[in-house]
This record gives sequence, structure tokens and C-alpha cells, in this order.
Amino acid sequence: MAMKYLGPNYDIHTSGVELIFPHHENAIAISRAVSGKAPANYWIHNEPVMPNGGTKEEKGTESSAETPLTLNDLLGQGYTAREVRYWLIGRHYRKPIYFSKKKLLSARNTLSHLDKFIQKLHYAKSANDNPDMDQAVYAMKHKFTESMDDDFNIAPALAALFQFTSRMNQIMDQRGLSFADREKAMEALSQIDSVLGIMNLEPGPVEKEVEEIIRNREEARKTGNWDTADSLRKRLLEMGIEVSDTKQGTVWNRVG
Repeated sequence: MAMKYLGPNYDIHTSGVELIFPHHENAIAISRAVSGKAPANYWIHNEPVMPNGGTKEEKGTESSAETPLTLNDLLGQGYTAREVRYWLIGRHYRKPIYFSKKKLLSARNTLSHLDKFIQKLHYAKSANDNPDMDQAVYAMKHKFTESMDDDFNIAPALAALFQFTSRMNQIMDQRGLSFADREKAMEALSQIDSVLGIMNLEPGPVEKEVEEIIRNREEARKTGNWDTADSLRKRLLEMGIEVSDTKQGTVWNRVG
């Protein structure tokens, strides 16, 4: 089948470590006998996702699952596909992953912070171009690419992303962001996410009712009408909108 659709030789073959012997050794032998070539130039064998076992640190503080879990099981428990994906890619493919609700909740928390950062990026106050912007973008992209070229070394690659978001938060808090710098940041994040597939880069639709409630709440806070402000916050929560008050104004995030 591979030879029919991909030819006698293709670039990358991925699979689990349990198939190295004898399955893949046999596939290489058969391919060499037929075409004189190995079927693939690069073989990437990942360790499995384990339902139990591992060290306490690897498993988390709670007991690992005693029976195998499917993706549908995790989705049925309320985790999103994006959260599961981040949990899976956060560990090097040559190391086994041990099921841990703690790690999945940590993935949810990380993605929530990332969503809030991207929303903040969209709505940051206007400012002049920052002379440090190009270097910040270059540093992230260079470190990310360097790490992924090192046998998909995901830990420093993700560290480069979050160092960038931290630096951008400092810039937005201190001075705001120009349109050109915002575009540079979004383009760089889009390139990174073409590999990771974990970001919501487009601003979500802001319903007129939500905008109006947020404006009314900000006005209530300005006039010291805290009861009204708290009431409007609760109303937003009932609509699935969580608000955070920052130096640049109110930042909202969808929850649930």
C-alpha cells in the first residue's frame, strides 16, 4: 500500500516502539528486496501513553487510571481535544506518558492563560513601534526551530513560546502595542501554531449584549458602584464569560 501511494521511498515513517521488531525490520527487508531501498528515510517511534505506572512525579499526586482510556473517554470526562493534544505534545515522543488528571488540568490552565494573552494582544492599547519587537520575535522563532530540529525537543520549544508571551505582556503593560508590532506577533504565533496546533488566534465573536454589559460594568467601577459591577460580573459568568480587570481595561474569556 505504501509503495502504491507513496512510491518505493518516502521521507518519514511514524509508529510506536512496540513495532520496531519484528514488524518494521521485516518491512525494511521486504522493501529492499523489492526496490533496493528502505521504505523510509526517517523512522520516528514514539513511546506509549500508559494507563498506570511511572514515578509519582510522572503520574501526578492522584492514582493513575487502572484501565485503558480512549480519547472519547477523556472527551466524555469534559476535557477538550485541544487540552488532550497539549497534554500529549508536552512530553518528548521518546518518553512514555502516564495518565494524570493533574497534568490534564494543568494543560487546561496553560491554554486558558494562552487564550487570555492572545485576546490581550488583539485589544492592547495603541502605541508607537517598539525597537525590541523584531529581536523578541526572532529569538522565539530561532529557539523554537532549533529545538524542534533537535529530535523534536518540545520542552525548550514551548519554553521559547512562553518566554515570548511573557515579554509581550511586559511590553503591553508598559507601553501598549503598535498595529505593525501586533501583526508581527500574530504572524510569528501563527507560524509556531502551524506546528503545535493549540492556539485560538482569531478573536472570538463579541456579542453586542456582552459588549454592552462590559461597558456598563466598567462605568459602574469608575463611579464606585461596586454592587452593580459585581452583579454584572455574575451576569457575564452566567453567560459563560469570565472577566479580568487589567491596567489596559477589561479582558474577557469564554469559560465552560
